[in-house]
Amino acid sequence: MITADVAQLESSLHQLTLQIREKELSVFTRNLGVLGTKATFLCGLGFSGLTMVPSWQRSSAPTRLALASFYTLDSLSIAFNLSTITLATWCMIFGPALAIRGPTGSMSRAIGGLFEERRVALRLFWLGNLFILLASIALGWVKFDRDIAISITLVLVSFILALAYYITQVTAPRFQLSEAQNLATEQRYADAKVIRPILHNV
Repeated sequence: MITADVAQLESSLHQLTLQIREKELSVFTRNLGVLGTKATFLCGLGFSGLTMVPSWQRSSAPTRLALASFYTLDSLSIAFNLSTITLATWCMIFGPALAIRGPTGSMSRAIGGLFEERRVALRLFWLGNLFILLASIALGWVKFDRDIAISITLVLVSFILALAYYITQVTAPRFQLSEAQNLATEQRYADAKVIRPILHNV
């Protein structure tokens, strides 16, 4: 009877752990989906920049340096956004497939992989954003006279610096888990000894 109760308890804990892991899997997959969608839009803007018909609103033709800067920065924005799309798509397809169809322990492996790849995708996404803003600055020097181009540069550089400051100093700390909170979460998993082998096998 006791053996049956222990087996039932282990089965219940295993099922509960799987439900928690499934929620994590769903959250990370949705995160990657959001990044992929936004990166697709920005990638489309980048390709529009490469294929647009030039119409200069300036007194003289743009310099080759200004043109080279614009097309280089625009190409970099396309590359980083396309990398984000590719990585997000790969993870959204193969991450859940590993979790559902893989051998014992695949759920934890898939979630750990999605968590790490989400970090990489986010960095690629931010680089794509940065380079499309820098391409906008370069486009100002291509299309407009010097005084207007300087105004565009000042506005966009100020925006980039203000946004970077706000995200690093306000937004990121607001949602960041402290080391103590991470340890408390791990401790809740480890409190019951019977959960430890179950977590390793999920």
